[in-house]
Amino acid sequence: MQRSLRQWKDRKKWVEEPLIKGYLFVHVEEAQKWALLKAVPGILNYVHHCGKPALVREQDILHLRMFLNEYQDIQVAPITLQKEDEVLINSGLFMDQVAIIEDIKGKYAILKIPTLGVYLSATLPISILQAAPKK
Repeated sequence: MQRSLRQWKDRKKWVEEPLIKGYLFVHVEEAQKWALLKAVPGILNYVHHCGKPALVREQDILHLRMFLNEYQDIQVAPITLQKEDEVLINSGLFMDQVAIIEDIKGKYAILKIPTLGVYLSATLPISILQAAPKK
């Protein structure tokens, strides 16, 4: 949750709202996860990545909490990938390989993958890509 100052016509007020709207982070054992879905109204499903339930490391949650304690009125924006961006491939044969986006076609990206002194061209789902760390 984050505290932010909201303006109405007649007043300003500090309110608490979710940092990432529409998501609830839970720590649940595999055997209990479906019971939780049925028990809590409003939960539709778990977030999946590459066909598996998405996992958020405890360290990442801790970093988010520390960030929220230090800064106020934070904005969350999705990372958008564009032509010429460097990306890291998260699964498959080229897992952990850095590639360059040549083009984007819907849910797929055409990539240039450097290997053995040449570029291979491949079309991969955007869902298995993430922005490469800046050097």
